Amino acid sequence: MTRKYRGGKENGQGKTSQASTSLGLGWILGIFFVALAYRALCHAIFGKNPLFLHPVVDAGQHLHWAERIVAGDLWGHGPDDVFKPPLYPYFLAGWFRAFGPSVLLIQWVQYLLGALSSALVAILADRLLGRRVGFLVGLFSALYAPFVFFESQLLTPALSLLVNLTFLVVLFPRDQAPSAGRWLAGGLLLGLSAGIRPDVLLPGGLVALFLLWHFRTGS
Repeated sequence: MTRKYRGGKENGQGKTSQASTSLGLGWILGIFFVALAYRALCHAIFGKNPLFLHPVVDAGQHLHWAERIVAGDLWGHGPDDVFKPPLYPYFLAGWFRAFGPSVLLIQWVQYLLGALSSALVAILADRLLGRRVGFLVGLFSALYAPFVFFESQLLTPALSLLVNLTFLVVLFPRDQAPSAGRWLAGGLLLGLSAGIRPDVLLPGGLVALFLLWHFRTGS
């Protein structure tokens, strides 16, 4: 049985009119650019703070691990590599290898990821709760200062949030159950996210179980 989360109003033929009930591309792009402009403003205000320019603690460990990867230590022989997931340091190392080690570069890459996440928040909320909520939640996400704080450091939230939101958007298509291809893509995204932050496995698995239960029982 196919279940619908939320769609447009049905017309006389029982079809869903999505044009009037979903956020258009212009609104989603607007949220993205508002998020990016807000991050540029924040960076202009506090971007030279030593906390962001000279990574310490977890951010410092990620930086040093990425530098070791670039230098040829692909398997992680550092003192702290055994208890941290590896994908975020490899993400940093890829950028360092291509453009050189630059904290500023990673900050702006993560600002872009954060702006994309705000757009995904809007898309997901629009699908589940409607256009107005989608816009408001997306705008709130775009202007949420703690997101910018973590995006300004060499920490995992910017990347993990983007992957997790993509996982949810893939598994919550509008007005239909996820296809087999979406389930496969969702599983791959969840596995990728676990390589960034393993604590996503429990909530991600619960989301998948809820969807299976929801669409099979029609509850």
